[in-house]
Amino acid sequence: MRKHNIFQLLYKAPLVALLLNIAACATDEEPVTINQPEAEALPPKQEDAAVEDAKVYNFVDQMPAFEGSEEKMFEFLHEHVRYPKEAREAGVEGIVVVKFIVERDGSITDVEMEKNLHPEIDQEALRVARMTDRKWKPGLQDGEPVRVQYILPMRFTIK
Repeated sequence: MRKHNIFQLLYKAPLVALLLNIAACATDEEPVTINQPEAEALPPKQEDAAVEDAKVYNFVDQMPAFEGSEEKMFEFLHEHVRYPKEAREAGVEGIVVVKFIVERDGSITDVEMEKNLHPEIDQEALRVARMTDRKWKPGLQDGEPVRVQYILPMRFTIK
């Protein structure tokens, strides 16, 4: 019976200590508040604006679009791509992927290969992709034009 009383005491002791601690902290006084003047809204730092201007999005509310439509882009590519002679003779077919940034003004920059196929085909894909400069409607984020990375796959097949 005595062991049972000791366990009850050990079990209740932390609860009693907690209640005493809470009671000691309770007071009728008003809490102390420190009034600090509100900080003025500062304009964004030029560095922050420069970083935001340089930011390149992968996905935005409205993705960049080739002027006219996607169908017009395919027509443009079909009209301007010239199958390289060496690649044709070697029977090289496949898909290349070009990536570039569509700028706020619809121009493109940083045109490079994402997936290569054959050196001559890669160069042709880059050449034609660069021809689309200024033929893009920029991407929009929160209604504002922004820089967006665009991925353009191109299929090369011999007919």
